[in-house]
Amino acid sequence: MSHRTFADRLSYCAAKVGGKKALAEKAAVSESHLFRYLRDEATPTLTKMEDIAAAAEVNLGWLTSGAGEAEGAHHRTYDPELYERLIVTFERTLQEFQGSFTPEQKGALLPLIYQAARHEQDHNGSRDYTDKIIMLALLYTLHGQEAESLKLLRRGFDELAAIGLEAQVTDTLLLFCRKINRLGKHYYDAKTGEMYYERVGGVLNAYHCQLVQDLMKFTFDQVGQNAELKILDVGCGNGRHLKYLAEHYPQIAYMQGVDYSDLAIKLAQKQEKAGRVPLNTFQQVDAFQLPYPDASFNVIMCRSMLHCFPFVPNIKEFGATALVAEMARVLAPGGVMYLEEPYGQGYRHLHFIQMYDEQAMQNLALPHNLHIHRLEKKNIVPEDANGSTEYVDSIPKPHDVSMRAWLVKAG
Repeated sequence: MSHRTFADRLSYCAAKVGGKKALAEKAAVSESHLFRYLRDEATPTLTKMEDIAAAAEVNLGWLTSGAGEAEGAHHRTYDPELYERLIVTFERTLQEFQGSFTPEQKGALLPLIYQAARHEQDHNGSRDYTDKIIMLALLYTLHGQEAESLKLLRRGFDELAAIGLEAQVTDTLLLFCRKINRLGKHYYDAKTGEMYYERVGGVLNAYHCQLVQDLMKFTFDQVGQNAELKILDVGCGNGRHLKYLAEHYPQIAYMQGVDYSDLAIKLAQKQEKAGRVPLNTFQQVDAFQLPYPDASFNVIMCRSMLHCFPFVPNIKEFGATALVAEMARVLAPGGVMYLEEPYGQGYRHLHFIQMYDEQAMQNLALPHNLHIHRLEKKNIVPEDANGSTEYVDSIPKPHDVSMRAWLVKAG
């Protein structure tokens, strides 16, 4: 039997427990509401979805999206206490939030926040969505999203959670990935981005100075001391890394920095106006469509960028895999690519963060003719006298350890 539609999956649940009446009784749903769901005249709330999934002992992700298996390890019960605490935090935070949500947006937003909170619980995450600071950052990220977009995010996360190694990219996942991309841009263009760039400033701390020095030493070892360096910084932020390179490495012949954020590029272009980097160094660009010919650069730096997109091994042209493919296209044979991302497995929900361990980096690099010469876990600790670090954000820092990778494109 096909379970492609929600009505099909609901019929499966009813048959599993002995009929529609039995399902209504077990899930504490009125029969009239159940029949409306079956006729696709109404959509259950997350609470009712959870109740139906629990009554039929099926996976919530499968029931809502059709992704994964109907029964198995992903089954979760509804936590009414958590949901109530999230509602209280949400309403209190709205009183301080400089914006508003329509009733339709609220109706779609609260189930999404609940989904995020349950993901953190299931994966031993430290992000507490009942904390007002975290809730506030989330509201800034999601403000302005239509109810249908918020529902798309829920469906996308359900499919991502249930995806297997042999899975194919669905239309929902492709739309989900594009939405995550735009949400990341919105995050850094909103108040959260202003706070972030105000705190990190325009000067590299000791950790990042050492990072750039390590990269340049590795680059010279690969391409030679006298090579004409052409450097691309993908996700350049406010331009402080290229500013440091321009000040300390005069042998660089050409440098470019790209970022999707309006605010980031506005701040970066101030470095141009001040004469710290050449004019036209920075461009606002979607990194999935870099405006450069093949093999344009022999050094590409991409740090704290890939984690913004889902990564699924064995699926090409999707998320982080597609982004690495595009960077590899503009990297010359023998050129160096440096990646640095949060260390770990799986992903954080919203604000989305994909984690990378050694195996994930291998899976990410090898399909694109990129050979890993060095992998390193690096503790992120304050290194200056004030004990400050750039990983101070409007939400708690996402990780304490990064995964650093030095790659070389095969010639």
